[in-house]
Amino acid sequence: MASAAPIRTAQNIFRYYDKLRFAVLLPATAQSLRIRITIHTRPAAHSPGCAAMAHRASDLPPCQARPNKTKALLKWHLWLVLPLASLAVNPQDAMPIDHWLSILEQPDHSGVDGDLEALGPKAYPFLTEQCSSNQIESLSGHLGALKCAVRRQVIAYTLYIRQLDIILESGPRAYCAGHCPNPPAGCCNRDHFVILNMTDLMNAQGSPTALHMAHVIGRMQKLESAHNGRERSIRPGYCSCLAEDGCTLRLFKSPRCAHYLCEQLGQAMQQRHEGGAALFLEAMRYTVGSTISSPEDFTNPGVIAHGAALYLAHPDQTRAS
Repeated sequence: MASAAPIRTAQNIFRYYDKLRFAVLLPATAQSLRIRITIHTRPAAHSPGCAAMAHRASDLPPCQARPNKTKALLKWHLWLVLPLASLAVNPQDAMPIDHWLSILEQPDHSGVDGDLEALGPKAYPFLTEQCSSNQIESLSGHLGALKCAVRRQVIAYTLYIRQLDIILESGPRAYCAGHCPNPPAGCCNRDHFVILNMTDLMNAQGSPTALHMAHVIGRMQKLESAHNGRERSIRPGYCSCLAEDGCTLRLFKSPRCAHYLCEQLGQAMQQRHEGGAALFLEAMRYTVGSTISSPEDFTNPGVIAHGAALYLAHPDQTRAS
């Protein structure tokens, strides 16, 4: 029987935390589940002292504790390792987005706390708080060298696209799978993953942030598509990101690709929702037809709001966790 001492030790540590976050890391050759626990503490509030906390953290079973002092906060990382032999499903199949985020290189964490404070409190109706926080933290650590404004705009874009992906997965893609008028590629017949067309480039010259966003998103597309495209066959003659079983992009789709719905799909949605999909379809069509000249043109909050009205009967439905 396992000793209760580690639990008491953990309780002694957690008495002094201000924020506690969990991040699940699943390497490509995962044989175990690695859970990263990030604790933000304030040194002045530690009655036992930081040294005592370091001693207690080192007592936890198999884990590693590493302090990282940043400004007024002291950040602690604990790693807990659990075997995956008893799991019946492949964790990479269960959480493809989270798996890719977990293996991204993390060269610079200096902006993580600020990004979480700026982006975390925003409303993400299709994402749980843990899901959005993990995504912000992973991408912030990977893109930490970027200017703050650009990094946050890119992360916010991925949170938006992830929610839109959930909306489309909640109904519209089922129509595409069984009733596409132009199989096998449908609307993925060309490289629509390209962020800016010539008109966008001309209009975005006055917005360095929009141009920088497009460059960063394009760079991240290559990483995401390469990861998700492993052991999958790419359909020749169509979009370079289209595999035999679907798109290799989940977070870094282009605005036009993410918002495009064919006329037949729009009609099917209107019939299914008895005319209630009109506002969602209008928002999607407006966005896909808009010229990108600023960071705000990459997304449309109305798409998420009207999507939530269609697919969220109550707050706990259709959420990514």
